[in-house]
Amino acid sequence: LINILRPVLIKAQREVAAYERKRDAMKGKVNAAETTRVGSASIFGAETIGQKLYNAARFAQAGAREAAFKTELAMVERQILGFKEEFGTEMYPVFQSMEDNEGWLPTDRKVRSLYDAAREDIAEMEKAKAEK
Repeated sequence: LINILRPVLIKAQREVAAYERKRDAMKGKVNAAETTRVGSASIFGAETIGQKLYNAARFAQAGAREAAFKTELAMVERQILGFKEEFGTEMYPVFQSMEDNEGWLPTDRKVRSLYDAAREDIAEMEKAKAEK
């Protein structure tokens, strides 16, 4: 079991850890951009129309930068989820085969619960597919 699980687990763990570090850095950028946008000069405090336009442009630029960082953060979070899904997709058939052929069941309650839920979901999907 260790020989089967270890390579896939190490690969997934490394990828997820790298993207989590990137996600944490992006969260810092999002927070900084939000602070910059909120702290940008208001058009109400400007005395001339030129200052009002300048302040409005700065506010819009800060908002656009914040939106770009939030979009990139969402993409990184989706990549993390993708790596976790890929790990589950690779490991589920192994667990299923071991349970069916060797009578093996995960001993950890949380893992067992997740495995049972996945097995029920897959059974429902296969049933729905067969009915069509």
